[in-house]
Amino acid sequence: MHLDILSNPKFAAIFAILCLATRIYLVIFDRKVYSSYPNNFEVLFTLNSSMPFLICSVFILPCIKELQISEFFRFTYALHGLLALLSARAISFGLKSMTVRYVSMISKFADIFIFVFAVLLFVPFELPKFGMLILTTLAYAPMALHRYSSDGIKLLPSFSIIFYLCFQSILCRIFTIPLDDPESILRFILFSMGWRFIFSIIYGSRVEKRKKMLNNRNMLLLLSEFGTKPLGCIMLLLRGVVAFASQSFFFIAVLNQNSLIAWPILNAGPLFASVASTVALNEKMNKTEIASVVMLLLIFIGGFIKWN
Repeated sequence: MHLDILSNPKFAAIFAILCLATRIYLVIFDRKVYSSYPNNFEVLFTLNSSMPFLICSVFILPCIKELQISEFFRFTYALHGLLALLSARAISFGLKSMTVRYVSMISKFADIFIFVFAVLLFVPFELPKFGMLILTTLAYAPMALHRYSSDGIKLLPSFSIIFYLCFQSILCRIFTIPLDDPESILRFILFSMGWRFIFSIIYGSRVEKRKKMLNNRNMLLLLSEFGTKPLGCIMLLLRGVVAFASQSFFFIAVLNQNSLIAWPILNAGPLFASVASTVALNEKMNKTEIASVVMLLLIFIGGFIKWN
C-alpha cells in the first residue's frame, strides 16, 4: 500500500486535489483573520505557525518506527523549517493588506523567477515540470495586469512573497533530503515543522519584547475575543490540522512517480482561490476578471483532457 501511494497515478491526482482544497481553506482563513485583527498580526502569525507542529506530533510520532533524536539536529531540517517560516510570513503579510486573489497570483508569478534563478545558478530542475509552471503562470498575466491598473501594486508584500518563495525553492533544491518512502516523508514533515515551531517561537518572543506586547491591552483583548473562546480555539485547532494535512498531501502528490499529473492541479490554485474568495469573503470580481477565470478554467480542462 505504501509503495502504491507513491507510484499509482490516481493517488497523485487525489492528493493534489486534497492539497489544493486545504491550501484554499488556509488562505481564506488567514485573510479573514489577519484583516480582522491587523494590529495583532505578529501574535496571530506566531500562533498559526506553532499549531501545525503540535498537530503534526500527535499524528506522526506513533507512525514512525525508529526515531533518532540526533537526526532532528541536521542542518538541512533546520534550513527547511526556517525557509518555510520566512515564506509563510511573507504570504501572511500579503494577506493582511491584499486580497486572496492578488496574493495567489503573486505567489504564482514567483515560479518564473524561480526558474530564471535556477538557470543562472545552474541548479538542476526538471524542465518539463517547470516549463509547465511557466506556461500556466503566463496564463494569469491578463488578470494580473488588470489588478495592477485598477488596485495598484503593494510593493513590499509583493516583493517579499516573490523573494522568499524563490529563496526557499532554490536553497531547498540545493540542500535536499532523500524522500523515497512514507516514513522518510513523515520524518521530514515532523522535523522541518519542529524547527519551524522553534523559529516561530523565537521570532514571536523577540517581536513581543521589541514592541512590549506582553503587557499590551490589545493582545489581551485579542486572546479574550479570539484565542480563549471555544469557537476561537476550535478555529485555531482546525487550522493547525488543515495546515499539517496540506503539507502531507503536497509531499505525497509531488513525490509520486507520476507527479506530472499533480502539478497542473496544484498550478490551478490561484484560479480556484479567486472563485473561493469571491464566495467566502465577498471579494468582488469584475467582468474582465470573470472572463479571465473562465478562460483559465477552459485552459486547465483542455490541458487535462489532452494529457489523458
